[in-house]
Amino acid sequence: MSVDPGLLAAAAADAERRDDPALAERLARAALGQAPSTGVAQRPPTVPATRAGFRAALTLGEALSMLRRPEEAEDVLAPLAAMADDDRRRARVALVRLLALRLQPDRTDHARAIAASTGITHPVAADMVRAGLAAMLSHAGAVAEGGAMALELLRSSDIRVRLQALPPAATWLIHAGRADAAVREAEGVIAGVGAPLRREDLLRARGWTTTAATVALVTAGRLDEAEAALASAMGDPMSRPVLDGGTMALLRGRLALAQGRPATARRALGEAALALGRSDPLGRYPWVLALLAEAHALLGDTADARAALGERAAAFDNNRLSADARRAEVWVTAIEGDVAGAAAQALALADEAAAEGYAGFELVYLVEATRLGALGVAGRLVEVAGRVEGPLARVHADLAPALVAGDGAGLDDAADRLAALGVMLPAAEAATHASRAHRRAGALRHARASADRAQDLLGRCEGAWTPALAGGSALDDLTPREREVVLLAARGLSSRAIADRFGVSVRTIDNQLGRAYRKLGIASRAELSALLDAALPPAKGA
Repeated sequence: MSVDPGLLAAAAADAERRDDPALAERLARAALGQAPSTGVAQRPPTVPATRAGFRAALTLGEALSMLRRPEEAEDVLAPLAAMADDDRRRARVALVRLLALRLQPDRTDHARAIAASTGITHPVAADMVRAGLAAMLSHAGAVAEGGAMALELLRSSDIRVRLQALPPAATWLIHAGRADAAVREAEGVIAGVGAPLRREDLLRARGWTTTAATVALVTAGRLDEAEAALASAMGDPMSRPVLDGGTMALLRGRLALAQGRPATARRALGEAALALGRSDPLGRYPWVLALLAEAHALLGDTADARAALGERAAAFDNNRLSADARRAEVWVTAIEGDVAGAAAQALALADEAAAEGYAGFELVYLVEATRLGALGVAGRLVEVAGRVEGPLARVHADLAPALVAGDGAGLDDAADRLAALGVMLPAAEAATHASRAHRRAGALRHARASADRAQDLLGRCEGAWTPALAGGSALDDLTPREREVVLLAARGLSSRAIADRFGVSVRTIDNQLGRAYRKLGIASRAELSALLDAALPPAKGA
């Protein structure tokens, strides 16, 4: 029994809207008279010159894009450009082609050619295509170029154009250190979403605006507002179908990491990885894997952290999201024990961000470097923080000089301000540094108070551990390298393994251990392990 191709095309479009690209592909191929996919790339179907044929081919191209098969998608979609008989269809074909190209960051010239050759004359349709090009360029790593184009389009009178333009515009603003401006732009677009929209456009609108606003709020350190935005979105039945496709879990996980709650983050990000592993048209899966690796590492599961990063390396990457993903990778290196290497990694990333004009992420990387002991960049951090919006930047601008000066009162103040923002793990680190600074100054009462404060803050961090928290006052007299070597030895690594990690001789490591032992008043690895046992991470995968 034959089935009407029009009904099959409509069913395929419905499956695509319900985030089932595999079913959408099967139905669209059936509508075009083609056998189901066998996992091997098929020749593009012959598209009949009918409305149902056009619709089925367009849906097939979009489904292939969602299934991360961009070359096949382009083979199906390219011929549709000549079949489109009005500006609305021409824009639709161009947008789906540009969506597929987001997974091919080396094809920006092809994307520009698609946008330039549509022949569209209607201004709104032309702006929709420009917004799609801006998004593709942003995904490909041309964040500034795509962002500048998108910022212009946010002034459009058409809500659909503004919705398309918001993600690349907000991404550029966040990279440039203007997270508060990104929040304002997202709120402005949200205010216009009440304009008449098709249901699928409205669903995308809620997903895009919630994502842009949440990421901007987290970056700025406005975590309470981010949590409220997510709660509001999940309470909205119109938002839930989009945000349940892995996006909501991703945003919950990213917020939990910022709050210093890695166990909560790991659960949410694991959920996001399952969803986005099935369908990921926007290339968020590698970002999720990097954040999941960070959560594993903070909980001491270094083997699982490395496994997640290995899977990330094999996935299609989204260069628009790679800045935060690379920050997460720094923490895996640090928790594995190469603290100096992780700090150097963060500083190299800061230099790259500075060269691109990304003050926002330059600050992020400099903050991570100082948390890992690279205090020589404190002056640079203060200067960059002065160019970055948000309350978190202002706290770090005061924290870095206090770290360098060993200013216990200043560190206490920074810990309180970070805690007030909900950034609990850096707050616990600041309070730990304050306790050490007070102890060095002989202010033992203040030292005990700061230590108690650090323990209280750390108790809210779900078992998280960072190198700044290691050893308490016991390691204060060690050099940074002695501290790293001691921590690795206490975790059971041999002198040979430590030497291989740092690229030095075994004798050098043994000499560093000997000096550390004398400073600590011990004589063996067994005594070292006993001394530091409570201060080490669980090392479940070390």
